[in-house]
Amino acid sequence: MIRMMTEIDANNIIKSGYDSIDFPLEYNKPFNHYYVIESNGVMGYIVLWIDREFAQIINLHIFPMSRGIGYGKKLLKESMKKLKRVGVFEVSLEVRESNEIAVNLYKHNGFYVVTKRENYYKNEDGLLMVKKLRD
Repeated sequence: MIRMMTEIDANNIIKSGYDSIDFPLEYNKPFNHYYVIESNGVMGYIVLWIDREFAQIINLHIFPMSRGIGYGKKLLKESMKKLKRVGVFEVSLEVRESNEIAVNLYKHNGFYVVTKRENYYKNEDGLLMVKKLRD
């Protein structure tokens, strides 16, 4: 099941050490939308930034013990459906070029590489990827 993240979820993610977003500072900002995927507990989360017709995936994270089961694919697909329903036209994201699993997940779900950003992640290149949700 995919649902909105609660403050309890955010605190548990922080305590688990799996957070890569500063939840206390970002959680209540108006353009940020947090969702979790759960099946006998929270398996991962996605953070979306939405501004009218445009959105950005800030973070999609599946916890290590839940990887390889399809939770990332399901979370991404359901998030795209939600974005389309609220009128988002285009979604973008940045991903480490070396993160082949994530790059392939995004490509298989309709994202394409717009440009490479050299040293975007300190000493690692990033890819800017985009997906159009409507013509």
